[in-house]
Amino acid sequence: MTPQNGLSTAEAQSRLQKYGLNVLAGKKKESGLRAFLRQYRDFMQIILVVAALLSLVFTAELGYHFGIAGLDRFQRCVGLKQESKAEASLAALQKMMKNIVRVRRDGQVLRSKQRT
Repeated sequence: MTPQNGLSTAEAQSRLQKYGLNVLAGKKKESGLRAFLRQYRDFMQIILVVAALLSLVFTAELGYHFGIAGLDRFQRCVGLKQESKAEASLAALQKMMKNIVRVRRDGQVLRSKQRT
């Protein structure tokens, strides 16, 4: 292989068999429950949960406890909704991308939609 000649067709096929397609690995889909629980790694969410528990323990006011806990749940639902919209936008952008590749095979420049 030289930069002027590129790979031979046989070498390209051999590498394709050995390594597979030249594509980026996709991100594994996260379950809804795991995404919801991941939201609780945020420092602000931990503070809200602790505040709700402290409110329940020290004041015994169920109204404050349920208010803070409800606010926490509301924030998580809004966060999940925003993440869902962002993932949908990213998927739409990926569909719009052109996958045209220029490669050298046996000294010839080829343009292809394949990912080899």
